[in-house]
Amino acid sequence: MLFVQEATTVCGVADRVIADILPDVFPYLRVPLAKVGGEHCPMPSSPELEELMMPSVRKIFRAAMELLEEY
Repeated sequence: MLFVQEATTVCGVADRVIADILPDVFPYLRVPLAKVGGEHCPMPSSPELEELMMPSVRKIFRAAMELLEEY
């Protein structure tokens, strides 16, 4: 299962969702849970720099392919 969020992967909403669902889905997991998020640094005010911090399609695709390879 892959969680994608614009916020960083540290203490984000995905962490809370994973913590809530993990006890219910753990027996059924075949691959580990994974998160993709923004870079772990302060949010810049420039739209161009902000775009660089967000998770890209390439980063999401790479994480999804890693999960599929493990399955």
